[in-house]
Amino acid sequence: SYGACPVYFLTCLSPHQTVDTPLAATLKLAIAPLATPIIITPYGVVAILFYMVIAEHSMLLQSEIFGIVLFIMLLNYLGMFFANQIMNIVGMPVLRLIGWIFAVMQSALAIDIMLGAFKSLGVIKSIN
Repeated sequence: SYGACPVYFLTCLSPHQTVDTPLAATLKLAIAPLATPIIITPYGVVAILFYMVIAEHSMLLQSEIFGIVLFIMLLNYLGMFFANQIMNIVGMPVLRLIGWIFAVMQSALAIDIMLGAFKSLGVIKSIN
């Protein structure tokens, strides 16, 4: 599981900002004016492939991973479908706060994975 460490760490470093552009300018730049939501990010694809390789000989584990991916896709769909209602109830400041909390948790996970990898490689000693 230490192979996923760079993926988690790089995800923490990537900027999460949006740029507001007028609709007309956006449609002119598009090859085809289609809106396709990205359900699985490139980091997610790497994580799915990583865990599927680990579960190569276990059909039960592969089906569990597949079920988890389908569940996440369902949650994404429901979030997109009910986005207006969610925004009316929750509001933007609360969503920004939740985003910061998840960013800190993701950074902590990346650091924990890196420290675990260094300990298993003998680069640092564990303090017990």
